[in-house]
Formats: sequence, C-alpha cells, structure tokens
Amino acid sequence: MFFGLLMICYLVNIVCWIIVLVKIFQSGNVGLGILGIICGIFTFIYGWVKVDEYGIRQVMLVWSVVIIASIILQMMMPHNVIVIPHQ
Repeated sequence: MFFGLLMICYLVNIVCWIIVLVKIFQSGNVGLGILGIICGIFTFIYGWVKVDEYGIRQVMLVWSVVIIASIILQMMMPHNVIVIPHQ
C-alpha cells in the first residue's frame, strides 16, 4: 500500500518538476533551466522564488505537499521486507 502511494508521489513530483522547468525555459532563462535539469532542488527553490511571476502557486503547493508526503511514506514503509518476485 505504501509503495503504491509512494510511486504516485514520485510521479506527481516529476510532473511538477517538469512544469516548473518549462516555465523557467519559457521565461528565457536557458542557463537556469539547464541548472534546474541538473539540480532538482534548485528548480524547487527557484520555483518558490518566482511563484507569483510565473503564476505557479498551485503547482508549488502540490509539489511541497508531495515532497512532505513522500518523506512520511518512506518513514512508514517497512525496511526489513525483501520483495522476492514469484516465478
């Protein structure tokens, strides 16, 4: 159960990252966009800095909630379980 929710969080995280990257590139900041591809935390921080200018408040709120949710889900997952695929 936790694994499925965590995968959904990861997918939403990637979608939000891509949306913010597109906004960075659309604003003409190619160098910052490339830096955002290399360093995801930069994209997150820069997105919050430019939240009003880019009009991405909802995206950044969702991204922040998803990051917090994924951290909580990772802490709740049992770490001593080894998944062996059935043959």
